[in-house]
Amino acid sequence: SAKAAVMQWQWKKLVDVPNATAFVQIPFPAGSAAPQPEECLWRFEVAKSGELTTLAAPESPCASWMLDRLAAMDHLPPPATCRGVYAGGTLDLSGCPKNAQHLVKQIVGDKRFAFAPAARNVVEIVIPVDLAPHVFDAAALRDGFVLGTKLRFRIEQAGKEPIEERWEVTGHTESGCTIASQTVNPTTGALIEQFDEGTATWEELQSHADFPAHLTSISAANITVPAGTFQTVRYTVQEEDGTTKVLHFSKTLPGPPVSMVVKRGQEVVMSMVLLERSAP
Repeated sequence: SAKAAVMQWQWKKLVDVPNATAFVQIPFPAGSAAPQPEECLWRFEVAKSGELTTLAAPESPCASWMLDRLAAMDHLPPPATCRGVYAGGTLDLSGCPKNAQHLVKQIVGDKRFAFAPAARNVVEIVIPVDLAPHVFDAAALRDGFVLGTKLRFRIEQAGKEPIEERWEVTGHTESGCTIASQTVNPTTGALIEQFDEGTATWEELQSHADFPAHLTSISAANITVPAGTFQTVRYTVQEEDGTTKVLHFSKTLPGPPVSMVVKRGQEVVMSMVLLERSAP
């Protein structure tokens, strides 16, 4: 259709990324019986050639209006994404966690890419990233991170006083767990900050160890930290911001690494080591 052709042209102006998916907010046509707010999410999929191939309907309340115009209904973006902001011709990804499964580029309010007058035009481009293999899958985390597990870490950051962080697994189900955490003074034990309990699925916890395969090297190692000496799987991740992250995961303790060091050149930016781990 003419509308699809215009959208394809605009999409190709925006970016040409094979196998990408874009999510675009646009207004309903004037005079339509559109629900409020008068915007909804459209999906565009791009083939290897860079050509737009499909349009998909958004979620309710827009779905019934879209059903007459679009055939597909699969609209949900994949989990574990990060977002950058496009402004002034530059894509800023500084806020993106580097372990995201997918890179999402978000372009906000750029009139060059407006699909219609007064469109708010939030565009997300999802680019799949191959991940390095995990040490532990979700099932191993579920079985090894049991109710009552307690952990203490010492965390040091450049220019800041060291702190001790304490975790406790206070809830445990087949699908996930709840963790209470706090920071304390490592010398006196005085409370610095008490955090709200947080609940996550085992898959979400597994995703904390997502690292892009092309930036990651993996090797066997041994390391001694205050909690003991461990045989580990060592991940060396060359981050896109120029830092290098080295993480040691114990082969026998599912969960967070027993050691993590982040460097910029030869300077240590941050370090975290396991002081103690106990379980009922």
